[in-house]
Amino acid sequence: MAALVLESVQLKFHNQVVLKDISFTLEEGQILVLLGPNDSGKSALINLLATLEQQDSGRLLLLGREVAAMDEAEIGRLRQELGAVFEEGGLLQDFTVLENLQLPLARRLVAAKEVNERVTYWLDLLEIEEYSHRLPHTLTDGILRKVALARALISQPRLLLCDEVTTGLDDRSSRQIEEVILRLKREWGLTTVFVTHRVDAALRLADLIAVLDEGHLIYFGLPENINLLADQEPALRWLLESLPW
Repeated sequence: MAALVLESVQLKFHNQVVLKDISFTLEEGQILVLLGPNDSGKSALINLLATLEQQDSGRLLLLGREVAAMDEAEIGRLRQELGAVFEEGGLLQDFTVLENLQLPLARRLVAAKEVNERVTYWLDLLEIEEYSHRLPHTLTDGILRKVALARALISQPRLLLCDEVTTGLDDRSSRQIEEVILRLKREWGLTTVFVTHRVDAALRLADLIAVLDEGHLIYFGLPENINLLADQEPALRWLLESLPW
C-alpha cells in the first residue's frame, strides 16, 4: 500500500504559494529524502504531511486516508500513527528526558511495564540513558535531537517525518541518527520522510530523492539517477552543486 500519495498539491502561506503542483507516491517501507535550499518548500511539505497544514488544492492521502475528507477526530487518530521530529526538538522544557519519553505512552494508556520496556529500549539504542533525568535546556543539540527522535518513535508510528534533524550536528551524531532510521526500515518496515540539505546524507539514506526549489518539485526518483538527470538539466545541476556534500 502507498504510505503517501500527493496529486497536484498546492499550499499557500500568507497568500504566497509555497508548494506548487506537487505530485508523487511513496510506498510503505521506503525512505524518501527531501533535498533543497532554504525556503524551497521542504518544511512546508513536512508540515502538510504532519497534518499541521491543509493544502489549498489537490489531493493528499496519508496511510490510505484522504486527509481533506477527515474530521478532527479522524485526524487525531491519524496523528497517532505519525511520528515527527523537528529541528528545534519540541521537547517539554519542564519535563526530564525520561518524562518526555513516558508522556506519549501515558496518553495512550500503555501499561507501566511496557512503558518501562519501551523507554529503556530507546534510551539504550540512542545511547542517551545517562541523560534520562536531565532537563532539555541542559542538553547539547545532538542529545536533544536523539531524545526528540526517541519520543517520536516510542509510540511505534507507521510514518516518521524528520525535518532537518541532523542540521548542525557533528558527523558522529548525524551518522548515528541515520543508522537508526536505516535499522528501523530493515526491522520494522518503517516509512520515513527525511529532510536535509546534505546531498551525501541523501545518497546514504534514500530509496527515493525529491528535490524542491521555490516550491517546485524538480526531481523525484532514484538516488543513482540524480546525477545522470542533472547532466541534462542545468537548473538541477546548479542546485546540487550549491548544496553541501
